[in-house]
Amino acid sequence: MRHALLFLAVLALATSCVASAPPPEEPAPSAAEPPPAEATPADAPPARAMEPGVNRNGSDIENMDLSAADPALCAAECDRNEKCQAWTYVKPGVQGPNARCWLKSPVPEGHSDDCCTSGVK
Repeated sequence: MRHALLFLAVLALATSCVASAPPPEEPAPSAAEPPPAEATPADAPPARAMEPGVNRNGSDIENMDLSAADPALCAAECDRNEKCQAWTYVKPGVQGPNARCWLKSPVPEGHSDDCCTSGVK
C-alpha cells in the first residue's frame, strides 16, 4: 500500500508540473524576411507595362477597330493572338472615329508619339 501511495504522489507531482508549464514561444518574424507573396493563378498572364506616348511602327500582322477607347482592349487582343509579340493602340480620331489596335510580330522599335500607347508581350 505504501508503494501505491508513493506512486500516486509522484504521478500527481509530475502531472502538475507538465500542466503548469507555459507553451513554447514561436520565434518572432525577422524584420529582414519579406512577407509571403500573394498567390496568383498559374494560368494568369504576366503583368505587362503599357507604354503611353509610344508608337511601334511596322511589323503589323493584324489591325482592328476597338469597341471602346481603352488600350487594355488592344493588349487583350494581343494576348489572344499567339503570333502577336507587341501591339499599338491608336486613339480615336487619329485613324478614323474609333480607337484602333495594331498587332505586331516581330517587335518593332518604338518612338515617341502622343497618338498611341504600345506594349510588348
